Amino acid sequence: MSIRLLVCAATDLEIAACIPDIRAHHFSPGTPVIFGSLAVLITGVGIPAALSSAQEACRNLLPEAVVNVGIAGCYPDTGLQLGDIVAVSSDMYGDIGFELPDNERFYPLYKSELGSNAIYGRFQLETNSPWIASRPEKPVRCVSACTVNQCTGTDATGRLRASLFNVEIETMEGAAVAQASAGVGVPLTQIRSISNIAGYRSITRDSIDLAIRSLEDYFLGLSPLV
Repeated sequence: MSIRLLVCAATDLEIAACIPDIRAHHFSPGTPVIFGSLAVLITGVGIPAALSSAQEACRNLLPEAVVNVGIAGCYPDTGLQLGDIVAVSSDMYGDIGFELPDNERFYPLYKSELGSNAIYGRFQLETNSPWIASRPEKPVRCVSACTVNQCTGTDATGRLRASLFNVEIETMEGAAVAQASAGVGVPLTQIRSISNIAGYRSITRDSIDLAIRSLEDYFLGLSPLV
């Protein structure tokens, strides 16, 4: 089977924000739902769930393009604000690595002989696609991202990750979806709405709702996603 577009997000809340009126709460995480040439996938939260479900969907459906949407945390001092829309230009795994006893700092796995740069290095994403469109009242900023198993909860960790990888935002699925799409040679566009500062843990239900409303507004301003 081959489809034109695979749209994925970690949760039904994020999927529903980009496809109006979709009844995503009826979808089963990990199982794509097909609407003609469009497939919609709720990956589940976190790297293991996202990688497993996105890899299976990409291999079975052979989409021409993948769009990953959702919310994200931004690191301190990036100038990003809650509700800002960003397009991700590159993504990578941010907390898969090791420490050394004589130098107590984090080393990403690609700096080891055991780590493949193709997987643990930086994935390059699509930044020139129909799903990235700035408007004067809602500009879209291109940013670099890292994907983590443990969300940042302190300013020190946020600044460390930002400087270590030269990134502005973090998510829990982006690099996993990037790995899945790269595995079948399919371009990936990733669009995120900022829901919190990835420093001292600041996320609240209100900030999530703000980010989701911003995603809805963004996609309503585009030509139809499909």
